[in-house]
Amino acid sequence: LISLLPGTTLSDELAKVSQVDGRASLNLSLNKPTNKDLEVYVKTEDFSVSGLYERIPDRILLDHVKFEYRPDIISLADVTGTINKNSLKKVNLKVSFENEIIIENMTGQATIQLEPTFMWLKQYPEIIDLTDPFVRGKGILNLTGITLNGPVFSPSKWDYYLKGDGKNISLSTVDTAEVITGLDLRYDLRPGSYKINDIDFNTKNSNWLDVWLPENNAGQIRMPVQVKNSSLKISPESVLIDLAMFFEDQKTIRSVFQSKSLDKISVKQVRINDGNLSNATINFSDQSDAEDTRFDFTGRLNTRTIQTFLNPEKEWYSRLEKLTYGKEMIVEKSDSDYINVFTS
Repeated sequence: LISLLPGTTLSDELAKVSQVDGRASLNLSLNKPTNKDLEVYVKTEDFSVSGLYERIPDRILLDHVKFEYRPDIISLADVTGTINKNSLKKVNLKVSFENEIIIENMTGQATIQLEPTFMWLKQYPEIIDLTDPFVRGKGILNLTGITLNGPVFSPSKWDYYLKGDGKNISLSTVDTAEVITGLDLRYDLRPGSYKINDIDFNTKNSNWLDVWLPENNAGQIRMPVQVKNSSLKISPESVLIDLAMFFEDQKTIRSVFQSKSLDKISVKQVRINDGNLSNATINFSDQSDAEDTRFDFTGRLNTRTIQTFLNPEKEWYSRLEKLTYGKEMIVEKSDSDYINVFTS
């Protein structure tokens, strides 16, 4: 193919392939229209093959693949095998090489090993930006459903649908060790619509949230924290975050955030549970057009519970200390809908 298609994008990419091992039965057709370049057509039966490709660090092992080439387009069918330690199952796709490399109608299933995948993606800044602020990862990401179309090296132009789950994932940022461990989740992703459910993980450091919270309000929370049974849903019309954080002795805060976009996120509900000490729910009204904050409080809240949630080295903890003069304060709603405040 390289000799038959000199100077083409395809021949440039094929030149990056080496140490190919395999055997295939194929049909080769050549056609030379008048005043046009030679047209090459190739079609194979199912075969197995292995080899190296400069863009991928590890050896490619394909147990099953059907290959077809017609001018500027490669079609691969029923691809099953391993690429960079990631397994593929029944993958079908077309790749266009006319001007740039474009994937068309990719479908199938895959199991992604995050550690080698992160190392591989470092050479493609446009893609690794999608994982910001994380630069290293471990664990497994299962893709039970894939649909993908778009230029290979321009992810912002991709049209895709991805569905699956993640198991025992750990993630690291540039300047820290693992900041998220034991991450499990289910996801359903397409452009402009992201649904991530059943989120469970542990974190000992909140610095990774700086990319979303410039003022690092998450740093006000005492670490470590365990997140359980949480979810994130983003659509063009709204953002909904349901976050359940578990602290020492199973003290919990479950918060619901909702807005029209991530940059205008606001809290809608907070539920706090600390056994007999605190059990309270705070519902906030729509604050988008209000100059003040309006809320409805039910239950009982002890400031000792709030202190166990806050980082003693940060501003929120200091503010609470000043508000309560360092004493225990209890907020409780009476049967007659009055809010009573007691101090010890």
